[in-house]
Order: sequence, then structure tokens, then C-alpha cells
Amino acid sequence: MARDEKSISSRALYLLQQPLVEQLIAMRDNNGGGGDLTLSSVEIDEKHKAVRVTSACSDETRCIMAYGNLLLTALGHSNYGNKRLRSIAHWCSQGEIDSLEQVHLLLERMVSRSIYKMILAIIAIALTIMALVHYLV
Repeated sequence: MARDEKSISSRALYLLQQPLVEQLIAMRDNNGGGGDLTLSSVEIDEKHKAVRVTSACSDETRCIMAYGNLLLTALGHSNYGNKRLRSIAHWCSQGEIDSLEQVHLLLERMVSRSIYKMILAIIAIALTIMALVHYLV
């Protein structure tokens, strides 16, 4: 993660979502836990292509709460204003989510909703153009 923490890019923030949760799940499944998930235990490469966790929590509940706090901190240092992501981060930090798989699913649904909204907007624009063309002809 950017060490100055004043501005976190949207790409870095993306890596802190599904890719980081996927890595935490893999570490848990491979008994790679131990220590605490903190800002300093998450590394994003210089080209913002990959995220690496140097230590993750051994307790899944603590890990989810730490992930939520990490994500809230990152959101505070970014220009990304997605309310749904902020809600997910808050739920995690408050212990309202039971498993890393549930976190992953919530993040996936958030992305899917964005795609569906874009598709619906394109369809609405196309229908409007078709109606205008039909009206003018």
C-alpha cells in the first residue's frame, strides 16, 4: 500500500477488495494464519498489479474485523465514494459478518450491481434514441 497514505489509487483500492479477501481465504485454508492483519502486513506491488499479505489473523472473526478497519482506513485516504463498499467495511469492522466467504460474496454483488446499472443505462439510452428516430420519421 502507498506508504504516505494521503492518496490511495482506485487500482490499489480494488486490490484491497476481492483479491485481498481471496488471499486471506487461501491463507486460512492453508493454515497460513498467525499475527494480525494490519496496513503494514498488506503489500501492493509498485505497478498495482498484485496484493500480498505477509501475515494474516489466525482467528477468522478477528481477521474480518481487521479487514474492515483496514478497508475503512483505505477509503478514508481515497477519492472513491462508494457507499456500499463503505457499508461492507463497516459491517466487517463491527463483527457483523461471519465468514470471509460472506465478505467475498458481498464484494462480488457490489461489482455485479454496478455492471447491471451500466447495462440498464445503455438499454435506456438505446430505447430513447429508437423512440426519437421513430418519432422523427
